[in-house]
Amino acid sequence: MWQNCGFGTDYIKASLGPWNYITGGYFSMILVSILIGAVYLKYHKAVYVLAIGSLFLPISYGVFPEVFLAWAIVMSGIFIGVISWWIYISQSNET
Repeated sequence: MWQNCGFGTDYIKASLGPWNYITGGYFSMILVSILIGAVYLKYHKAVYVLAIGSLFLPISYGVFPEVFLAWAIVMSGIFIGVISWWIYISQSNET
């Protein structure tokens, strides 16, 4: 088992192999989600979260194309809903 673990050829794949097995192959997406959440909790600035998210978009599309497209449709729907709420509700309140 130790001889065929892959540490002789690819250290990253061998190190992340158990974590990918546990998470069903989504370890990288979970790690990025935790990173984005931690940045938002630390700084409370959406700009930082958007910057990190936009940096990881090409990587996530290259690694998980079908999951990326499914989540892109869901997230774009949420984004349009939040923007619509912000335009109609938040901007019309006179305080």
